[in-house]
Amino acid sequence: MIWIKICLLIVLWAMLIGSFITQNFTYMPLITLFVGLFFTLIAYDMYKRKAKSAFFYGIASVVIILFALFSF
Repeated sequence: MIWIKICLLIVLWAMLIGSFITQNFTYMPLITLFVGLFFTLIAYDMYKRKAKSAFFYGIASVVIILFALFSF
């Protein structure tokens, strides 16, 4: 699970830095969707460990994913 999160963060940072360098923000909804996916993975990992803040990350990931889907 940790390797999936690391690879997702690398792709996310590469897309974000590329967007800022080229000043082309057409991929921002996709970047936002990846951020929501990252928060979902964190929430799932916390839920497996019975952490109390897993609910917050779950709600945040749903809000971020909905924001990304409505911005396409």
